[in-house]
Amino acid sequence: MKFLPNSRLALLSAGSLAILMAPTIAQAQERRAVDEIVVTAQKREQNQQDIPVAVASFGEEIMKNSGVQDIKDLIAIAPGLMVTSTSSEASTTVRIRGVGTVGDNTGLESSAGIFIDGVYRSRNSVGFGDLGEIERIELLRGPQGTLFGKNTSAGALSVITKGPEYEASYGGEATISNYGGRGGSLFATGPLNEAETAAFRIYVAKRQRNGYVVNAAPLGGDSYDQDVFTARGQLEFTPNDNFKMNIIGDYSERDENCCAGVPISVTTSSALINAIGGAGYPLNTDATTPRALDRNSYTAYYNREIGQRVDEKGISAQMEWDADWGSITSITAYRNWQNVQGQDIDYTNADIAYRPSDGSNGNEFKTFTQELRIAGSTDNVDWLFGGFYMNEKLERRDTFRFGAAYETYLGLLLSGGANPAQVSVFTGLPFGSSLPADQGMLQDIYLHTAKTFALFTHNTWQVTDQLSLTGGLRWTNENKDVNATFTTNAPGCAAFEGAFGIDPISGAIAGGAGALAPVIGLVCLPWARSGLDGAASSQSIDSSQLSGTVKAAYRINDDAMIYASYASGFKAGGLNLDRKFDTGATPGTLAAWDTRFAPETVDTFEVGLKTEGFDNSLLFNVTAFSSRFNDFQLNTFTGTSFVVNSVPEVKSDGVEVELLFLPNIDGLTIQGGMTYSNTRYGTQAGTPANLSGQQMSLSPKLYVNAAITYEQPLGPNMVWRVHVDGRAVSAYNTGSDLDAAKQQDSFATFNTRFTIAEADDAWSVEIWAKNALNQGYMQVAFDTPLAGANAFSMFPGAPRIWGATVRGKF
Repeated sequence: MKFLPNSRLALLSAGSLAILMAPTIAQAQERRAVDEIVVTAQKREQNQQDIPVAVASFGEEIMKNSGVQDIKDLIAIAPGLMVTSTSSEASTTVRIRGVGTVGDNTGLESSAGIFIDGVYRSRNSVGFGDLGEIERIELLRGPQGTLFGKNTSAGALSVITKGPEYEASYGGEATISNYGGRGGSLFATGPLNEAETAAFRIYVAKRQRNGYVVNAAPLGGDSYDQDVFTARGQLEFTPNDNFKMNIIGDYSERDENCCAGVPISVTTSSALINAIGGAGYPLNTDATTPRALDRNSYTAYYNREIGQRVDEKGISAQMEWDADWGSITSITAYRNWQNVQGQDIDYTNADIAYRPSDGSNGNEFKTFTQELRIAGSTDNVDWLFGGFYMNEKLERRDTFRFGAAYETYLGLLLSGGANPAQVSVFTGLPFGSSLPADQGMLQDIYLHTAKTFALFTHNTWQVTDQLSLTGGLRWTNENKDVNATFTTNAPGCAAFEGAFGIDPISGAIAGGAGALAPVIGLVCLPWARSGLDGAASSQSIDSSQLSGTVKAAYRINDDAMIYASYASGFKAGGLNLDRKFDTGATPGTLAAWDTRFAPETVDTFEVGLKTEGFDNSLLFNVTAFSSRFNDFQLNTFTGTSFVVNSVPEVKSDGVEVELLFLPNIDGLTIQGGMTYSNTRYGTQAGTPANLSGQQMSLSPKLYVNAAITYEQPLGPNMVWRVHVDGRAVSAYNTGSDLDAAKQQDSFATFNTRFTIAEADDAWSVEIWAKNALNQGYMQVAFDTPLAGANAFSMFPGAPRIWGATVRGKF
């Protein structure tokens, strides 16, 4: 397998792996011990090493050293995790063990769930933002539906933020970085009364940075910038020893330019783009061979505004009652998330197509959730029963407007560059009136509701001091409805429809078009069909499923436990919120608009070993897993819309290794892991030919992560600390269609941080770098819209960002 072609990266990776092997040669002497790692993966506070769950926990210290501020940063230290963004930061997707779902289709929920302080985030993008003060993040791999519920067939990320404290303190941090970055945060916490039965915590942060992708078109500017504000407040009430209530309110906003596509391959259509948009776009005049461009480029071309604004707010209340027989936990939450975005659809300097940033394009989620759990323990049984309810309302607004050069560009395409008025020749309408500027798909509105109800139980029987058995069940019912209205103005397509008997809904050509069929196909794309002007339609889908888990754990001795488990997972069916039409339906009617897709299910088997060694200075865990997903919900960009198709089977087999080591060297901590995941499409009938048997997109077979921290005294009251973490992945394809041009070679990234601090961390000064070696890579590659075959663009990963941070706590 080709891996890490850059020799410098290979040496650094090899060095990291060598350090990870240190435990095999370490001498057994008096050692520092690893503190107990407490997790709530089973909705109880338990030692990570005592539970039969493939869970990794990342505490405050490792995340601060690695610069983790949002879930995308977490990939630096979490093996087997992939987080990518596409056309906006609102299209962020989490993948675990190679399995996840592209985030551009708001009708599709992810296979990997995100929970923040116990509250479910209905889309990965809704969980993407400044996480603030983090106590820990738990990465749970494999189906987690029994306890975590919705859309966790691949796994879950559980984020636990820092809560109120009864010892008063306050502080903050200030940061500067390259690309004009500046920002900071403040926090305060303490008791609200002398009796210490109430406490608070507040956190606010503001961060700004210029973009690292430069627009070479005359419009100028940059994208992938940062302008984020976050505020979070918490109140905790403990009137007696048996009751606690925690109320959390948060608000955040992002106002940024994101995200421009960077061209990586151009064809002869580039000459047409330059002819109407002015010289500057990368040129290719060879009609037989696409021109490959620099994949490490940060140069984009767009002539329309690409601003995005994301506003999110929410409130939750968690109440816990303790009694002699057990406890009751209630989590009630309401969240509102909305974004508005402008977009240059063609990603070129020509004014071909766009989405305005006037509010006509965007999404809004209003989500209410309620979870209730009753739990208790006897001498040898831990039991838990619960219920979950969610009511979510989503409004999606979508537009596709013709730019001033849209008709001209199609005319040049159709005439081989000879006649910009070729469309009017075919339609018989005056030049410029077939596909007039600022018309097209004026606005589609989708009003989507989803209601979920679930009952669950999870119980562990301690058969002997060494053997425990766990069983859990969850019944889930989910109902989804959508009401859609469509608005279109494209006179040229209407003229074709009348002349050639074209279905004004599906675009199907009844016959007689002959050589004009390709012309009609370009002029009557989904956003131009007259039958969708003023049309309205509705759909619904209902899904129910019983899922569960069975586990057995055996403690070999005080330092080692083995376990085996089976778990099934379920993700409800859904509805595409896009113009997707079935040409086999009743012609000329909205019966053609059937965008339903089937539920997704998964069966996963795991065997694992958890060990503690060298006087508890070493934690070493290994898990082997095998998953089979049925009717996997694959989101694909067709070049004109995002649609979900069910793939009969996806297979994921592999092994995970994790390590935390405190060697017999004062101040040295080593943490790391490796995931091998062979995640591929099945070969059953119904699997698209280009996917059959192939490795899934955005799914490297190998992930390696390592983090090294070394701390030493600097005088009587100070310390210095150096931290390096690295992540290496094997080659993978970034496109949902697995086109060879979208392949990303293997690569590695490294983060570094040097700190001088007061011994008790009352203050610190830090110099840091993310992607310190400035490794370029593609997040996602895609077909450049309207540019023809073999024209591709990408959304790049972030380059090296370095800076300094000052922290203080009083």
